[in-house]
Amino acid sequence: MITAFGSSISGMNAAFKMMDVSAHNTANVNTDEFKAQRVTFSENMSGGVSTNVDTDDSTGSYYLAENGTIAESSNVNIAEEILSQIIARNTMDANVAAFKTADEMTESLLDILA
Repeated sequence: MITAFGSSISGMNAAFKMMDVSAHNTANVNTDEFKAQRVTFSENMSGGVSTNVDTDDSTGSYYLAENGTIAESSNVNIAEEILSQIIARNTMDANVAAFKTADEMTESLLDILA
């Protein structure tokens, strides 16, 4: 039972991290030369989820700046960020449901033993 709680909590933390990174990317969509970050999930030794944040080094589009120089815009794709936020929300919902189920199972077990 404790493993179910730990796995759910690590999944919720991963969803929070994904949302934080997406919010950071979205806030910097108009910042020249900003490089977007991406979150990847992996299984950790205890059965939970670990997150890794990597920077996307691809170049943004180039444009002619007001001072006559060529500038690079950010490489943030707002459509990808919206999708990332939807995935983070669904990941959170799934882990909250798993946590509630583990809580109900623990409560039932304690009722049986009492």
